[in-house]
Amino acid sequence: MTTLDAPETRIPPAAFNAVVFKGERISIRRRDRETVYLVSERDIQLLQALEDSLDASEARDALGRNEASGARTIAIEDLQRRLGV
Repeated sequence: MTTLDAPETRIPPAAFNAVVFKGERISIRRRDRETVYLVSERDIQLLQALEDSLDASEARDALGRNEASGARTIAIEDLQRRLGV
């Protein structure tokens, strides 16, 4: 993720403060299309937690399908050793 210091941006201080202190979400449009959102760090953390949860759920489902099919699995360390990585 790219990080900019607030003084490097053209974000109006009122908008910046609304996001940081009030948790507001701001849509920034360009040519009548929404292109960027200004959201709080808390929102980003929640999105990352949701993404992690979905990834874990998909991994559990994949493992379940693999076990149900009777396919064999090997540890990543064994695979790396076999491949000489």
